[in-house]
Amino acid sequence: MGSLVLPYANTDCMNIFLQEVADRFPEDYIVMVMDPAAWHTSKTLKVPENIEIFPLLPYSPEHNPTEHIWNEVKRITGWDWIMSML
Repeated sequence: MGSLVLPYANTDCMNIFLQEVADRFPEDYIVMVMDPAAWHTSKTLKVPENIEIFPLLPYSPEHNPTEHIWNEVKRITGWDWIMSML
């Protein structure tokens, strides 16, 4: 796969990312699982022909692997305890 460090989390940057992935893997058919962030569902999102977007259901963090990572980070760092002190 690939990754890019882009200045914003918006549709323009998502379009750049999708095109970069499509260009890196022109012979592959790619299925990307995405949460319902606004820039993932925008009407102006340009999905290349060799990429398909598989959307996660709204309000289903249990299906989003990133949420599991954040839960672990919060557990290890005591994030909830830190936030309760603010």
